[in-house]
Amino acid sequence: DVCSSDLDPTRASVSQTGLVTTTAPGTVTITAISETRSGTASVTVQPIPVDTIVAADYTVALNATSKTFSIQLKDVNGNQLFSRSVAITSSQPDVATGSANSNATQVTVSASKVGTTILTLRALNSNGQPEGKVTNVSVTITAAVVTPP
Repeated sequence: DVCSSDLDPTRASVSQTGLVTTTAPGTVTITAISETRSGTASVTVQPIPVDTIVAADYTVALNATSKTFSIQLKDVNGNQLFSRSVAITSSQPDVATGSANSNATQVTVSASKVGTTILTLRALNSNGQPEGKVTNVSVTITAAVVTPP
């Protein structure tokens, strides 16, 4: 019996006995050959699911140049995960909304007026479906800070 593969070695490897060891998300094709017969299988390796999003409540002035706060996506073992999609909804979109960067390490707040809103953060899997626990972050927008001339 011989196993070969048309796969990216950074995603998976296959032993001569057919044991597949995965190392990164993606799809790989494996071909097994025994005497004059062969067969192929496609294996899809899913990313490790997000369990929680860690974030602290955030306060910022309406006219602040930078309005970002840090988040950490963690798996069930507490390991930080990167490059995931995060859906963010606001309880008071007229006060502020938020969007996560592509690396899923920061949220940028778009503030419209003084007030408080709850941003609800939820990780999305590769199919765009919610996964893990919901995280609520209280975001307070304070009055514009006047800088003396």
